[in-house]
Amino acid sequence: MIEWHRVSTIINELFEKYRIEGIAMPYTIEDFKRDYVLEHIGKLSPDEVLKKYSVNDRLKGLTINDLISNLSPEEIEALKKELIKK
Repeated sequence: MIEWHRVSTIINELFEKYRIEGIAMPYTIEDFKRDYVLEHIGKLSPDEVLKKYSVNDRLKGLTINDLISNLSPEEIEALKKELIKK
């Protein structure tokens, strides 16, 4: 069954974008979905966003220095001790 309220929301968002921005290029549903999420992601908590991604996805592109730079001296010491055990 079609959820008409969702369809009308999408159509209204698209019309608004065309009216305000005068978009001259094709605007796909994928473009709309991406833009819609980017415009509304602030309504979600960081935890809600992060739980959508695996730990590996969240760590992609980070170096060991990136990770360590966010640890307190106490956390670094605890990590050192844990690594020595192994």
